[in-house]
Amino acid sequence: MNKKLLMLLAAGALVITGCAGKDSLKTSDKKNTEQKESKTENKETTSKEKSEVKHDLEAAEKLAHLVAISGNDLSRLNEQTNLLAWITQDRSTKFKSPEGVPLAKVSVQDFVDVVNEFSDKTYSKEEALELLQSPAFSEVNGKSSAATTFPKDSEIHYYKEDNTLVFTSVVRGHNYPQELDKKENWKTEGDSIKIDVLDAMTKTKISTITLKLNNKNYTGGHSKSKYYVAEVKTA
Repeated sequence: MNKKLLMLLAAGALVITGCAGKDSLKTSDKKNTEQKESKTENKETTSKEKSEVKHDLEAAEKLAHLVAISGNDLSRLNEQTNLLAWITQDRSTKFKSPEGVPLAKVSVQDFVDVVNEFSDKTYSKEEALELLQSPAFSEVNGKSSAATTFPKDSEIHYYKEDNTLVFTSVVRGHNYPQELDKKENWKTEGDSIKIDVLDAMTKTKISTITLKLNNKNYTGGHSKSKYYVAEVKTA
């Protein structure tokens, strides 16, 4: 009787152990399936987010056109005011000195926004002003509206009281040897747009401009641009 009882108990234990093992395997399989489904959902969400990025092609075209003509080498800002006038043209005010010299003025805040727009580097106000440092750069303790002397040649006056830059501005023509490729040929990849620059005559590729949605964090600016120039790659 005892032997039978022991045998029954042993058999029961084996059944219970087997069931427990099966339950454990089921639980493990369920967890693995849930993890796989979760990873798949995450990938699909990420992919969906990338595909749902809405680009402002008009804003991209405006910036790419400026870069196509002048490039984005900001180290040249301290050599001549032509580049400064070109990249700030949409934010500056044009006027003439009493002697008839074409001038432009732009707030330092807008200048900070512009240099951050034209470069992949992030600039603070101090770093942006450092780009202009040269013998032709002068700091003036006063307001630009009360100025009695004005820049000549490639001079830049920085009026500290109203935080304004005043500089000579040369009017450019509208016939350029470069042009942007057609919009249907632009390539969008997530938050980036790649735009080819073509020779206006031969239609051969000169360079490729990569713009990215502007997620930069910096101080001293006024209104952050929609895009910034991530790269200009020569063909």
